[in-house]
Amino acid sequence: MAEAKPVSGTLSLPPKTLGRRKLRFRTLDEILADARSLTGRPVAQLGNWSLGQICRHLASGMRLSIDGQHLMSKWPWWLRLVGPLFKYYVLWFGLSPGYKLKGEPARHLVPDPVDTAGGLSELEAAVRRLRTEPQRNPRHVFGRFTREQWDRYHMRHAELHLSFIVPLSST
Repeated sequence: MAEAKPVSGTLSLPPKTLGRRKLRFRTLDEILADARSLTGRPVAQLGNWSLGQICRHLASGMRLSIDGQHLMSKWPWWLRLVGPLFKYYVLWFGLSPGYKLKGEPARHLVPDPVDTAGGLSELEAAVRRLRTEPQRNPRHVFGRFTREQWDRYHMRHAELHLSFIVPLSST
């Protein structure tokens, strides 16, 4: 199961990133388990997106890893140029908060408002699809990905976004 520990903040991080959970997922099922564990309980939303929006965003990324070849050329040229240099870092250590999606990628990946149940349902369907469909889009802004690398990317991506939802203690 994912490990949840507060992340110590630094002065260079935006204030909303302070107090995030530290997560490390080893399977796609752990992403679902964590998202489900946050539903129906008091949580603090440290970022700009609700739990439902985060689940919708993660599901969108998962669907695009199967269907999204058309989006590759829409990323900024400089990110497509330097992205592959960060591929293995991202796959092992994860993504950093603060990158704002713009343009065509934002239209596909910035989630519209959705309630928690709706977003969670989309995430569950996307994970089911990842389990059953063998093909993946080989290209990502961070370079060419195998199926296993895509799954690892989805885990690192989920760690970033779900870390902004912090359960409140019931005491």
